[in-house]
Amino acid sequence: LRRSPEAEVQVLGYVDPRGGAGNNLSLSRQRADAVAEVLTAHGVRDVTAYGRGLAGGCPKPVAAGSGDRDADEPLQCDRRVDIVVTK
Repeated sequence: LRRSPEAEVQVLGYVDPRGGAGNNLSLSRQRADAVAEVLTAHGVRDVTAYGRGLAGGCPKPVAAGSGDRDADEPLQCDRRVDIVVTK
């Protein structure tokens, strides 16, 4: 990305559904801002951060003892940052 000045980078922050709406939006923005700061510090240009709030598309929780996944795994999937690069 440092060698591609024409690239635009979007950092999208997400949270799990356990918090309140106002807090979730703020936390997702903080998460995106933190990653954007690291990218910028490493020489990546045109980085924009967005807080998206609640995530979607993660697998549903599995009851304890009924599957291979930990019950907290879907929440970990929701607590993420997506980095989208457009050239």
